[in-house]
Amino acid sequence: MRIQGTINSYLVIVLVDSGLSHNFLDPRVAHKVQAPVLEDTQFSVTVASGEKLTGSGKCEGINIKSQGVLFQSDFYLLDLPGFDAILGAQWLQTLGMSLGISPS
Repeated sequence: MRIQGTINSYLVIVLVDSGLSHNFLDPRVAHKVQAPVLEDTQFSVTVASGEKLTGSGKCEGINIKSQGVLFQSDFYLLDLPGFDAILGAQWLQTLGMSLGISPS
């Protein structure tokens, strides 16, 4: 599912993808919104095609507002062609807890 939102008044296109374990933010967006980056975080991600992508950096406590709702989450930095951010299971689990649904 694709949604629009804002980070520090900057319009972002966000993909909500339950198939990904974590949240990702494009480094260009992190730079535009002047988000503090923890540079010492390195990771690799295997995408659906089997290709491994390598990223580095993490932004903690990023506020995203969408449809009048403000939420906060941590994001790993990764080049994201076509999207500004991806919200994965890491974020979706926070919704389940607030709705009284236990993660399995």
